[in-house]
Amino acid sequence: MDYHHFLPLKFPFHNLFVSYRESPKLDPMQKITVKPGAKIDDYKAYGALYSSVLDFLEKAKAPLMALEGRTIWMINSTAIGGGVAEMLPSQMRILRELGVSIEWLVIEATDPRFFDLTKRIHNAIHGSGDGVFTVEDREIYETVNKNNLPEALKLIHEGDIVVVHDPQPMPLAAMIKKEKNVPIIWRCHIGLEEDTAITDAVWEFLRPYTQDYDHFVFSIPSYVPK
Repeated sequence: MDYHHFLPLKFPFHNLFVSYRESPKLDPMQKITVKPGAKIDDYKAYGALYSSVLDFLEKAKAPLMALEGRTIWMINSTAIGGGVAEMLPSQMRILRELGVSIEWLVIEATDPRFFDLTKRIHNAIHGSGDGVFTVEDREIYETVNKNNLPEALKLIHEGDIVVVHDPQPMPLAAMIKKEKNVPIIWRCHIGLEEDTAITDAVWEFLRPYTQDYDHFVFSIPSYVPK
């Protein structure tokens, strides 16, 4: 498995127009509708970003060709609130303007124990809590993700690209790969810049779900577990 990290971009799509916030529409299929918003020319008109936009467009030419005929599926756990939900719409608008087919799916859960568990996972990755995870926790974690699988399989096609964000939908990779031949990336937005007994415990709990990811993207190198 290859580990990659992306440092903060010089072209801060998600930071511009921070006053523009919308509540995306969640349809019955858990597929998010992203409303129209800022376009590439809007970013280009922002003087401090002009050269970065041109550089981005030039560097994007080769990757864009490789994406022809494929859809990128972003999967996370919420359409409203949280950094991922705020970041995805602006990124998706830019990519769509460049001709990329990209969609957004949100997992759902009716079991309140799932939200308690994923909150404990989140906290432990930040070094908080007791770091204790049980067999019952694993069963809850996998069951909720398994319940979301059928809708994902209806939408994802062979050769598409799947990007799973943060721990909540992490078990989906193995489940999807049993049915579809698709590359899957895990994008981790959270972490702690040091290892502790608690972070070691939560990464050990998550370790079985890493085996079916093709690539990992962490926000900064120090978030990568040792």
